[in-house]
Amino acid sequence: MREQIAHGTPLPRRASAVARQSSPQHTSDVPNASPHRVGHYAGLHPEDRPDQSQMGRRVSPSSLDEEDSKEELADVYTSRSSRSALIRSRMPPIAATSPAPMTGRPPGKNRLRLVLIGIGMLCALALCTAWNNLSSWWQHTQNDLSYGHPRTYQVDAVVGHGDSASHPSHFIALNLHGRIEVIELAGGDPTRVQVYVGPTLYGPGSDEVPITLTFDDVNGDGKPDLELHVEGNLVVFLNNGKTFLLSHA
Repeated sequence: MREQIAHGTPLPRRASAVARQSSPQHTSDVPNASPHRVGHYAGLHPEDRPDQSQMGRRVSPSSLDEEDSKEELADVYTSRSSRSALIRSRMPPIAATSPAPMTGRPPGKNRLRLVLIGIGMLCALALCTAWNNLSSWWQHTQNDLSYGHPRTYQVDAVVGHGDSASHPSHFIALNLHGRIEVIELAGGDPTRVQVYVGPTLYGPGSDEVPITLTFDDVNGDGKPDLELHVEGNLVVFLNNGKTFLLSHA
């Protein structure tokens, strides 16, 4: 046997190989045993696998390996898809949520909006300041036209100091540098002059304050009393029939 192996003489096949060779169906398809594997059947070793096909055509071993690999990959993909389908079936359903609408303004628009608000506030402040200045100027102008400078107010009234409707008494109210004075010309006679001193005003613009006079019976004795109006304040001089006395009530 060793001599046969050394000279490359083929060994006799097994009974199964002989029977398969005797069959007319496999006579031409089954190759001889590999000379480097003594006593073994050729189909037991992949490297000695015969070229066979189910349709009766010859297929190379490389093409069989490719088909096997494709079948294995198909089995792997099938198992993975079935596993992923099972996992998805076990997972709880996820509610579809739509993206929340953007309620905020872009940063650029917010900055522009703040700038516009600031400009509007500055304009409103400027308008208020201008209006106040205009109002003060207009009031000052009106006082200049009505009361002059120094501020002077004149009125005629019958108060019972030797006067009558035909010859009423004449009253002049003056604001001399913040000091209030009232001059009475009884019956319109300049020789019968009486001066009543009122309050003194302090502060800037005190000499610009106008004074007005009214006459009314304050204490109910039937004689008209002198009322002095200064910046919304009332100063009363009571009438005793001959002159006016400052009321301290």
